[in-house]
Amino acid sequence: MPLFQEAHNFAINGGNFVDNSGHGLGPLIYLQQFAASGAAHDSKERWPPPKCHPKTRKLATSHLLDRAKQRRAERLSSVLWLFAPAGMGKTAIAQTVAELCEEEELLAATFFFHRGDPQRNCTTRLVASIAFQLASSIAEIKPLIEEAVRTNPAVLDKALHIQLKKLIIEPMEKIAQHLTTDRIIIIDGLDECIGLKSEGADLEAEQHLVLQLIDTLQSLPLPLFVIILSRPEAWIIESFDSLPTLSSSTERFDLLENAAMDEDIITYFRSEFARIQKAPNHREEFATRADPWPSNNVVFALTWRAAGQFIYAATVVRYVEDPWDSPTARLRTILSPNLPADHNPLQSLDNLYLQILEQCRNHATTLEVLGYLMAFDGSLTFRPD
Repeated sequence: MPLFQEAHNFAINGGNFVDNSGHGLGPLIYLQQFAASGAAHDSKERWPPPKCHPKTRKLATSHLLDRAKQRRAERLSSVLWLFAPAGMGKTAIAQTVAELCEEEELLAATFFFHRGDPQRNCTTRLVASIAFQLASSIAEIKPLIEEAVRTNPAVLDKALHIQLKKLIIEPMEKIAQHLTTDRIIIIDGLDECIGLKSEGADLEAEQHLVLQLIDTLQSLPLPLFVIILSRPEAWIIESFDSLPTLSSSTERFDLLENAAMDEDIITYFRSEFARIQKAPNHREEFATRADPWPSNNVVFALTWRAAGQFIYAATVVRYVEDPWDSPTARLRTILSPNLPADHNPLQSLDNLYLQILEQCRNHATTLEVLGYLMAFDGSLTFRPD
């Protein structure tokens, strides 16, 4: 629409004219302002991102990549949902698969939710982020998305289902016949989409909205395959079961049932401890050491403590590899049953599990369960503060 439409018999002399319609920026630059800058797999805000150790998680990564490369005519599902409890390396798997898909020129877009980032812990920027990445990864769709923004920049202030239709669905429909392979969208950490507290968000409603958008997207014959990774929260399961397309077209991949957890963690520990011994700051400490470090018994004990959770293993390694302290001494601290009150090497894990407990729907039952655990295991401690 022309500026000053139907205006006549006036003149403007001097001054500075600012076009706030978004056109002056260029449509993609304008679109980028509504995207989450740290959501993509290669964002500098996430660098260096967590990735799978080359010798671990082979079953999961190869399965997801096989599904990504599958011919459209052979597909039995249009969505794959990988789920597992906290700390089992889902984000590392998502990152690794995203990079592998990018190498195969299959990657369309990624969105890594993160509860601590206000741009990535809610749905607000999800559609704009995916649309912006589509314009960068699929040459045929770029001019169509540019035109959609150019002709109606106000679409970015509309409801998400309208953004989805105008910025993704309609452009994809126009190029669908020109794409010979499906393109992959990866959404990681759905359970980290908690909404903005300042707006009184309901995290269950936010996560359901994400799945509603995917359900709408995948209800159409578009050349897109979506991979979602999250914890198996009850309300997420309910959404997958209740939404029409997701309930019938989702392959569910249980990481607990499809991974050699202990073997992977043993491999990770041995590789990382070998790397620590070779680090310049620690070479002298290990130069005269004859016995292997750590012993197999220590590696097995750490693996038992990890209980399949890579986040425990990664936290231990980060603590032990401190360049300004002794790795052997710090490993002894980890193994000690009596930690100093002012020194907790696993504080980050405590914070994670506190977040999980805070999300439990029934606090009274949660406290009752914790009470039983403390009664039967004297090693557990509880601090109400």
